[in-house]
Amino acid sequence: MGMKKYFVLFKRESNKTIIRINYKNLNQIKLNTKESHTKFYDAYVEEQLKKGINHRHISIQELLIKKGLKRNDVVLEIGAGIGTVTGLIAKYVKQGKIVANDISPKSIEVAKQRLSKQNNINYLVGDIINLEVNETFDVIVLPDVLEHIPKEEHVLLLKNFIKY
Repeated sequence: MGMKKYFVLFKRESNKTIIRINYKNLNQIKLNTKESHTKFYDAYVEEQLKKGINHRHISIQELLIKKGLKRNDVVLEIGAGIGTVTGLIAKYVKQGKIVANDISPKSIEVAKQRLSKQNNINYLVGDIINLEVNETFDVIVLPDVLEHIPKEEHVLLLKNFIKY
């Protein structure tokens, strides 16, 4: 039985908050602890580099634009990995910026190297549930991430979004 794959877009518009979740089937990956997530994604960097930017990444960017991403938005991307989607978003929000977060230090290091010419990206390493983020965002995006966060932490994650 496959697990659900989530794409979450959290967008602040005026005084209302919009959360959209789309589902897609995915074969289940069993990761039991935060440490196992970190190790898994540190080890997955080489595979991500081989795959590079694909149609899925481009479709995420297109969906963000369709749903109202503006060129001056401040974006938080959770689960940025090696920065495949990050780079696409950063090129679009040239007057804005993107904060790219990932639980994997190795992924973020590779993203920094890959995207070193982009001057509108800040990086944040660690588990987004426990990180102190003192910034406000116009858009928060979590492509293919929510299914890796334990369900009991989803409410806390969504409460954090409201603070951001």
